[in-house]
Amino acid sequence: FKNRRDNLVNYIDSAYDQFTSLKMSNKAQIATDLKARLQSNQFRVIVIGEFKRGKSTFINALLHEEVLPAFATPCTAVINEIKWGEDRSAILHFREDLPDQLPTGLPDLVEEHLKKAGHKDVPPMAIPIEELEEYIKIPDITKDHAASVAESLYSCVEIFWPLELCRNGVEVVDSPGLNEHGTRTRVTTEYLAHVDAVLFVMSCQVLASQSELDVVEN
Repeated sequence: FKNRRDNLVNYIDSAYDQFTSLKMSNKAQIATDLKARLQSNQFRVIVIGEFKRGKSTFINALLHEEVLPAFATPCTAVINEIKWGEDRSAILHFREDLPDQLPTGLPDLVEEHLKKAGHKDVPPMAIPIEELEEYIKIPDITKDHAASVAESLYSCVEIFWPLELCRNGVEVVDSPGLNEHGTRTRVTTEYLAHVDAVLFVMSCQVLASQSELDVVEN
């Protein structure tokens, strides 16, 4: 990957020179942005799949610990980005379009953080890694599932973990199930534009359903 990235950067530099000489400023800016992304030294792998296919269970196996919730009901409501960190920690990021009516049952730390921020332009906050489940699960299991998933306040969680696989810039991303709810499916599919590789988890008992094949095809 690094060799291919370096070769691509050379091509971009050459293209940038041509764009500049032809006064194609928009194209030159695109080349600059693409080069910056390539040189960010990150290799992002997203784990996707339909509900109850074992995405979170698979990632927990990588981490050698049950960090992400893995139940027989839809539970992952946000994107989880697992990155290298000497110390285990988690950073919670909030959506830009927070609802006027906040859901009930929020953790106390979140309520205090939102009050300080005034519910607008809410900055990220550190959360206890051992309480991660309280933040990334479906917010209100007493509500209709579609409404509950859609009202999540969070965009993603960064999880820093001493996982050797991630030491050199690799990021492993856990995502909501593709067929859980339209809102969360859109979050996952839009995130695909920012990844370098996709790991599609399927069940050996229900291998390659038509809906899964449609996702791969598209």
